[in-house]
Amino acid sequence: MKRLIMLFLIFALLLVACGGEEATPTPEPQPTEPPALNTPVPEPTAEPEPTAVPEPTAEPEPTAEPEPTAEPVAVADVTEYMNEEAGYSLQYPADWFFEDQMGMLTIASAEELLDQPDPGEEGGVVLVIPNPLSANVFSSPLEIMDELLADMDLGENEVVTEGPTEIVVNGQDGATAVISAVTENGTDLTGYIAVVVNGYNSVILVGATPAETTDLYLPAFQAMVETVLVTEPEVAAAPVTIEGMLLYGDQAFGSVAPSSQSAWTFIGLSGESVDLAVNPLEETLDAVVDITGPDGNSILDIPLDESFGKEEISGLTLPADGTYTIIVTGWDDSSGEYEIVLAEAGVLSAATGGVIFYDETVEDTVSSPEGVSWQFSGEASDFIDITVAPLDEEFDLVVDVLDSNGRSILPDGEVDDSFDDEYIRVLRLPETGTYTIAVRGYDNSLGNFALTLALSNGGLPGSIVFAYDTLDEEESADGHAFPFTALANEIVTMQVDPETGFDVVLSIYNDDTDELIDEVDATTGFEELSIIVPDDGNYYFLLTGFEGAAGEYDTTLLGSVNVFFELAYGDGVIGRFDEGGFIEYLYRADADTTLNLVAETNDEIDLVLSITDLDGNEIASIDEGLSGESETLVYTFDSEGTYIIRVSDFVPSGMGEFILTVE
Repeated sequence: MKRLIMLFLIFALLLVACGGEEATPTPEPQPTEPPALNTPVPEPTAEPEPTAVPEPTAEPEPTAEPEPTAEPVAVADVTEYMNEEAGYSLQYPADWFFEDQMGMLTIASAEELLDQPDPGEEGGVVLVIPNPLSANVFSSPLEIMDELLADMDLGENEVVTEGPTEIVVNGQDGATAVISAVTENGTDLTGYIAVVVNGYNSVILVGATPAETTDLYLPAFQAMVETVLVTEPEVAAAPVTIEGMLLYGDQAFGSVAPSSQSAWTFIGLSGESVDLAVNPLEETLDAVVDITGPDGNSILDIPLDESFGKEEISGLTLPADGTYTIIVTGWDDSSGEYEIVLAEAGVLSAATGGVIFYDETVEDTVSSPEGVSWQFSGEASDFIDITVAPLDEEFDLVVDVLDSNGRSILPDGEVDDSFDDEYIRVLRLPETGTYTIAVRGYDNSLGNFALTLALSNGGLPGSIVFAYDTLDEEESADGHAFPFTALANEIVTMQVDPETGFDVVLSIYNDDTDELIDEVDATTGFEELSIIVPDDGNYYFLLTGFEGAAGEYDTTLLGSVNVFFELAYGDGVIGRFDEGGFIEYLYRADADTTLNLVAETNDEIDLVLSITDLDGNEIASIDEGLSGESETLVYTFDSEGTYIIRVSDFVPSGMGEFILTVE
């Protein structure tokens, strides 16, 4: 429906934007009260005199019984709609439905027709559009109607079957026309177009119905028009927030509140050509962009609103020297944060790609040495995963992640591991805000790529286990095992980042049956393997060297609170509670082994550390600190065995993060 609304909004704006001879203002007619759709027929004032009935001269022949015709839509009960800001009111059948979007009204005979992509293919649908006029454009409704009919696009084979006809509605001049068309789906359509003018304001009504139901709905369309009252709009200026001034090449961030405007200024010279991009950073914002010149008038034919994504203007020529204002609003009172980029013409396409959201993959092209940037919004302490895959052979990518000040948040700066995919895993965002993923080609190479952004571990509560180790040549074939126990349907992931030249193979086995479930050796670098656990049970990842390769590696394991990882000396864990308020881990101990556990948190949770045997008997615990403080548990095992380490919140809140180290 939004597509059709925007189509007719363009018609309305064309009426304002097109030039013409300057009209001499005429006195504004005073509209009379509209008759209700069910106005009764007045009683005659006098009984007429009876006239003599002439004698029939012949027996009349009986006429054929007339075929029954369709009953017109009943309009006895009506509802009144009034929009003082747009400056119009009308009445419509009480059992119809309506939707108001920024003063543009959709009225339909059935509720489900309000959201149809091609209105009019079922029932009856009317679109009502407020259409302010300027003093030097059209002076008569017929001229407006001619322009509407010239640009109308209800379907193929449009034919005007009736009119245009001048009308008078409640003392206001108007015009109507009826057209026929065929939709893309092959439906024969009847369209009813009307315009009612009062001074420098007007209202356009477009009704549509299948041709076969014209007799049912056309009378209702006509009756609605007869009730239209056009008044002077009560313009309520939306609050404007001046965000700042932009220079060419600037990238900045703003926010649109409901029913408000967010504005930026810049200084331009006559004849300069500029590019502009506005990228909504939240799915709640559908941005509408306008630019006004030094005289305060828009320099665009119509405000820009192409989609729910990026709005972009390329090669816009400035008409005069002076200060320009970029105005960003939200369609239908939508709101949210956005990024704005202003540049000299031809630069913008290389400077910004758009906005990417979690769990989304986009494809783009590096077409200049400057590369491409994609923006996303994140919350403080989000862990994110980024994958950038070249789509062309010999295209070597370089990737960085920047904060709102343009500083890299990667521990070692931009990433360029190989000619293959570039991986950034479990990257913690330092603060809530907008971030930029910058992609360029190594040594100014150009090519296509696919970019994927996701929350680590799906953003779910659970554990992220970090380990560092060395696989020597004697161990290469047998490898290192990373056991875990999990419930069915849980997703468990292992990621391995080996040192340069160390080619690893990553496998996963069922520890109860020793069955190989999956294996990966995609590159000579980073490897990643995930499993959807088929059954409750015991499993393990196995890391081996390809053809006897050996070396150092970092590894990360990720799983929910229903995954119980086995920890070892040197491991570090980031854990997040769910509503249960605890997470458990496995630990295999030798007799007389001393375990040192340290748990820390920056959240308002009261940490408790405990160790139990597999029968659930607690053998050690500690809770000495207060909320937000760390806990340290040191314990020496009496006997060899497998034990359970539990980290819990003394008063489970369903929220909270901790860091656990095993020493």
